Amino acid sequence: MTRIGVFGGSFNPVHWGHLHLALLAREAAGLDRVLFVPAATPPHKEPGALAPAEHRWAMLERALATEPQTELCNLELTSGGPRYTIDTLDRLSKDHPDTTLHFILGADSLAELTTWKDPERLVNTYHIIAVNRPGEAIAAKDTRVLEVTGNPFAISSSAIRRRVASGLSIRHLVPPPVAAYIEERDLYRNTSEPK
Repeated sequence: MTRIGVFGGSFNPVHWGHLHLALLAREAAGLDRVLFVPAATPPHKEPGALAPAEHRWAMLERALATEPQTELCNLELTSGGPRYTIDTLDRLSKDHPDTTLHFILGADSLAELTTWKDPERLVNTYHIIAVNRPGEAIAAKDTRVLEVTGNPFAISSSAIRRRVASGLSIRHLVPPPVAAYIEERDLYRNTSEPK
């Protein structure tokens, strides 16, 4: 059986923390590869500062170009594609019957899992991998969740967007091709996000 990690999110923008989180999850669970699945419009996030899907996809392409054992999946971006994690995992499971799926998320998202669609079915049907951020503990002790520590990156996409809007450098926060793309396309310059 192939072991696939499924890492969903808005990736608005993708950053070093995302890439390292995927690496830690892959190593901890012995995954064959990690699918990055960008969301069209995440149901639990405000769409105000969300870059268009084509830009987030393009940034992911650039970020993953040199990342081994990763690939992009456009399932949630296709017309009529699933909007909820459980539906995405069900679809991937149906399309890839000879795989075991491991859903990857940050510890902060694990703490909000009870607000998601069918959270009990999600943890009972699929393998869950929760990776911490510095200074954050894994919220729920659950034997169905593989807890992974050792993530040194306290980076958030919202902080990156605020830095760009303020004219500050994002060097060392995102891969250079992603920083170049943001600069070339003038993304995140005008944002109404709170400082």
